[in-house]
Amino acid sequence: MNQNKPRISHLTIEQSIKARRINEALDALAQLIAENSLEMFSSQLDNCRTAYSYLTRYLCQGVNDPQQKRVYAGIVNDIYRLNDMVNDARVEDKSGSQYFNTRRLMKYQNLSIRQLTDTYVEVSSQLTQLLSVPEPERNGNACMQTAQHLWRTSDNIFNCVWTLPTNDIETFNDTVRLYHDFADEPLRRMILGAVTLSVLRCFDKRRIEFLFDVYADPSSSDGAAIQALVGIFVAAFRHTDRFNLSTSIGNRMKQLADSPNAINDIKRIIIQFMKSADAERLNQRFNDELLPELKKISPKIFRKLKGSNINEMMDSLEQNPEWEKIFESTNITDKLIEFNKIQQDGGDVYLSLFSKFGKGAGFEHMSKWFTPFDRRNPELLSVGNKKLIDVIDAIPNMCDCDKYAIIGTLSHPAMPSTDSFLSQFEAYSAECHELKASETESQRKTRDLHIMLYIQTLYRVFTFARYHQELFELFAQKPFINENAVVDIVRTDADFITSTAEFYFSGDYYDCALSLYAQLINLKKASSMTYQKIGFCHQNMGRYAEALDAYKKADILSPDNIWVINHIAQCFKFTDNRDGALQYYRKADELKPDNIRTILNIGHLLLLADKTDEALKYYYKADYLSGGTARTIRPIAWAEFAAGNFEQSATYYSKIKPEETTAQDWLNMGHLNLATGNMAKAADCYQKCFSALGCDCARFSNDLLDDSDTLAKHGVDTSVLPIIIDYVCATSNNN
Repeated sequence: MNQNKPRISHLTIEQSIKARRINEALDALAQLIAENSLEMFSSQLDNCRTAYSYLTRYLCQGVNDPQQKRVYAGIVNDIYRLNDMVNDARVEDKSGSQYFNTRRLMKYQNLSIRQLTDTYVEVSSQLTQLLSVPEPERNGNACMQTAQHLWRTSDNIFNCVWTLPTNDIETFNDTVRLYHDFADEPLRRMILGAVTLSVLRCFDKRRIEFLFDVYADPSSSDGAAIQALVGIFVAAFRHTDRFNLSTSIGNRMKQLADSPNAINDIKRIIIQFMKSADAERLNQRFNDELLPELKKISPKIFRKLKGSNINEMMDSLEQNPEWEKIFESTNITDKLIEFNKIQQDGGDVYLSLFSKFGKGAGFEHMSKWFTPFDRRNPELLSVGNKKLIDVIDAIPNMCDCDKYAIIGTLSHPAMPSTDSFLSQFEAYSAECHELKASETESQRKTRDLHIMLYIQTLYRVFTFARYHQELFELFAQKPFINENAVVDIVRTDADFITSTAEFYFSGDYYDCALSLYAQLINLKKASSMTYQKIGFCHQNMGRYAEALDAYKKADILSPDNIWVINHIAQCFKFTDNRDGALQYYRKADELKPDNIRTILNIGHLLLLADKTDEALKYYYKADYLSGGTARTIRPIAWAEFAAGNFEQSATYYSKIKPEETTAQDWLNMGHLNLATGNMAKAADCYQKCFSALGCDCARFSNDLLDDSDTLAKHGVDTSVLPIIIDYVCATSNNN
């Protein structure tokens, strides 16, 4: 059986429903029911089809029904639910996924939540009694056996909650009762993790409302409340449409929107999701992303001006140095500092460590990922080095599964020595304790820490879990960018939008930053700096027309900003509008005279327009201002050669210091000698160019032949060029 087929079919129907192609979805469901002999769902399908048929008929007949929207939402919800049930029924006995393997196991064991609750309460009490005895007098075997029994029960409860069918209302009610009346804090946290996994897989209004209840309950611990809210948050991403269709969930969302604490929690959750999704980039910088190739700027002529260093003379896409100064004066500087601190400290600093230590160590079971760091756990009871547990437990910003992974590895008999690791962790733990003692404790900081740790846990589950490919691609989402009922609560907070935009902007996620800057425009909160950054994003993505539009708006709001003027000129140049580019570079020259880069750019544009004499005036001015550097000598030498002033060109090429001479310089000097009839010296220059290119014959050949027209213009018989290329490549290879 193709394991992907059921999932694809289910998602295809889900997409049809979301697009409101209801008849298409109903027909697909009918086909699935028939193909898989699932006639038990036929009556539900008929009811949905009949209800939808009546609704569409009344609507098209002009019947005014004030309940139409509510009825329509109900029908759509029913079809969503039917799609879920049909999918589960057709794969339940066949799928080899971890979810259905676990579900079948729980069904085979025939363990009810009520039975498991009774067992957990009894065994937990026994273990508490055993551990209350001082350690020297304690019955170690009895403690270990009882602890193992307790954790097997916890594991069964987790699996039961995770794989509970959405139509098993009675069992879910028992789960709620267990959570509120019998579970201790570690078990509550495991139940919340199981509920979160279950609602990510399949929408269930009851479970989502349970998460709302836990978050709103004043008796909930900070950790439990945060886990519940994160569960709501991720469910809203997975089931955006169904959140919007549910009136009861909509009412609960309004309650969140009226709570300042909830708003702060949501903001922090968004920040941490952004950081976790960015974890890989924090560990490995982008080395393969370069600025878009400047294809429309006559690369041949600019190569002549710059030598072999493609970035030496071209306008760089540098950020505006004023941005940092301006931003420091705003009221969201603290938020950005906070972002940076989280990125460096609270960001996934242990991700690479976990990937090293977290192989195996019991993590093949889904419940292990959500098991709190509890000293009653048999894994910890069996560790002889109690100091190791104390040290790891004291590290505040390490999530529980990281702690288990490290202790499981370091306490393994095969490890020759843990002293070096322990000393490092002990030093770090002491440092964290000292830092914590120096800070003023607050509930806000505590909740922020819980947010960070739980989302780190989820990141590991969705990245490293053995069957993570079966899970919803949670961290492929972009919080605060995609539509989401939870995110909508803070979508009108201009300061928060700005700070999140800055996070994406500083990480070079230009598409995400653009989406957020667009929201600022919609909120009428866009400044000149906003449009500058919009332009910068577009320019880095190679969308020069859009960048130009944004820069012009920035120029209107803040005229005569030299950085903006220069970037407008660049965009004109990139779109091959040389007149526009020249106009703005001249304006930049007026605003800030004697800027060498601006002067050179004016010269380049004049040279492209075949105004060589005028270009040379600017080049000589730049050379005078620079004191005669290779940066200004090269364009003079090439322009003089292009104008046929060979002696003057030779004079300037001779001024380039030997250590600064590039492959392009040698090629150009070869051309100069070829044009003046000095074939031997030309061949020598070409050979040096070839060597500087790493003896790359194809590249040397292309570079030389690219200049055929210029050489022909100066009287060179270009038919000899292939012979020269053959000679240079062969001679150098023989040497």
